[in-house]
Amino acid sequence: MIPTRDQDHIQNAGTVSIDRLMDKAKDYLSRGDTETALTIYKDVVSYSASVDCSEQRAHAADAQEKVGDVYSYQELWQLASDSYSHALNLTASSFGLNSVNSSNVLQKLANTSMKLRDYDNALEALKERLDILRYILPSPHLDPSLVSVVLQMGRMHFEKGNLQNAIKVYNSSLLLQRSLSPRNLLTEAATYSFLGSIYMSVESYHNALSAAELAVTIKKQVFGENHYEVAEKYMKLASMQFKLRIFDKSLSSLSKCLSICQSLSDVDTKSLTSAVLILMSKLYHHMGASDVAKKHLQEALAIERSNATQDHKKIVQLLGRAFIMHKSSGELNEAIECAEQAAEITLLQPDVFGQSFAVKLWKRVGSFHVQKGNVSRAHIAFEIAANIS
Repeated sequence: MIPTRDQDHIQNAGTVSIDRLMDKAKDYLSRGDTETALTIYKDVVSYSASVDCSEQRAHAADAQEKVGDVYSYQELWQLASDSYSHALNLTASSFGLNSVNSSNVLQKLANTSMKLRDYDNALEALKERLDILRYILPSPHLDPSLVSVVLQMGRMHFEKGNLQNAIKVYNSSLLLQRSLSPRNLLTEAATYSFLGSIYMSVESYHNALSAAELAVTIKKQVFGENHYEVAEKYMKLASMQFKLRIFDKSLSSLSKCLSICQSLSDVDTKSLTSAVLILMSKLYHHMGASDVAKKHLQEALAIERSNATQDHKKIVQLLGRAFIMHKSSGELNEAIECAEQAAEITLLQPDVFGQSFAVKLWKRVGSFHVQKGNVSRAHIAFEIAANIS
């Protein structure tokens, strides 16, 4: 319940400062009393919107926006969206649609629509905000806020699956970004990197590689050669080159990435180094260099096993790859060893792998021992499988 003294303030709002009530609501929020704050804000809206006075309508718009802020904080996204829609109408009638206030509310409406996955509504709000910014900013093409809105619009087209529209919007954002002074090179690099992924999705491979290469170049311009973020971009570029079967360039990008990782002492590069070695292993396997492929895979396994919190699924997957490589090379003993190591992990982590997977793996281990004539070890493997099931 709203305290009696605050009810009296609302009822006498013609003479009592609305600003004081807004401050009291803010105070309730700071103390965690969101319900009382909401009640005050809603009462301010109810009273102020009913008074034919521009100043009171402005109070109503402000209070309604605050209602949306509270609901957003509580992650009640639909209520927040409805509140911001109401606030937008009040703000437009009080300040005009082409106002800073309306622009700010539209951004909040777009944010909540994104949370609701209502990308059409988010895109509509962003378009309206873009029009307002172009109208009210003295030099809109030089303002970072315009870039931010255009990037969000590109993201909405991407989320809707309109990839060609997303590409057009992201490219238009790059034109804006290059006109800024100073330029935000990190945002440019991120835009090129994301564009590269979209181009890959629409099979525009030349553009994908160009975008990924530009992302690397810009990161190097910002951080220099030996930086973790540069290494990450080399890894992404290498992955694209591998998918497109440009193996020599992929190997070059991976080597640069690995070299950077090995030069860094103040950053944990284990995860990235492991990813590089795994892709190197795949690459050498495709190139027919099986010994080198197995060597890199074992190095990746060693890194994964050295982690304090091991990713058991990843380790089992890597052991599976090692098994295939050894088996295809005729190294059945090594292949069986990999299979047994993977099977033992399934026993230690039953919740991770499930019963059926563990049974299947142990039966396979038993079958391999039968092929090798290891009857006793085959019997043990089949017995373990039977006990699990």
